Amino acid sequence: MGAFLLLFLIILVIVLVVQAIVLAWAIGVGWLLTLFLPFSLFEGALLGIISAGMVAFALQRILSSEISPFSDYDDDDDEGELFDVLDSYEVIPENRFYKDKTGKTWEAWVKHEIANGIYEEMQDSDITFASMGKQQLQELAIRLADIGIAVLKTKAKNRTLRVTVANLRNRMKKINQRPYDDDILELAAEAINDELEYEETIDVIRGKLWRQPCDMFD
Repeated sequence: MGAFLLLFLIILVIVLVVQAIVLAWAIGVGWLLTLFLPFSLFEGALLGIISAGMVAFALQRILSSEISPFSDYDDDDDEGELFDVLDSYEVIPENRFYKDKTGKTWEAWVKHEIANGIYEEMQDSDITFASMGKQQLQELAIRLADIGIAVLKTKAKNRTLRVTVANLRNRMKKINQRPYDDDILELAAEAINDELEYEETIDVIRGKLWRQPCDMFD
């Protein structure tokens, strides 16, 4: 009982001290205001109390805000994980898409992006490519990218840019090639349509910039 009473008295003293400080602050601010503005001491003190309340509220919000000191490290970790995922895929080298500087066109760049997208899908796919080596898979991805670009060139004026399995199949028939299996064409169509999410690719198709020099290569 004695300990409880002592705790109560301590809390009461703290409350009274805080109130005294606030009152002194209010009277001090009120007195200063009466020196420069046409306020009475009561009006100035009232403004002082309001300002003290606002300061206390602001401090309470700052102290209670939950800011994690490790947020930057979390972002770094996420970025590191992203690069780990990207590094886990093999890519087709850029020099497979041009012979010299004059070959660094937007068409070569779009082909590079689409072919690598297809190649990445191949590495993730459930389709069995066991009978094909790495070089053969890369060549297949590049051929599919060529077919996809040929289709895209015919769609420059279409309101919606999208490639379907039927588009790829028909293009192969048109150039007297036996169409690949539908699951391979579906994989290619998905990768091509993913590339169509980028504004640069859309600009190349819409503007027919295929033969224009490209500065995207390293």
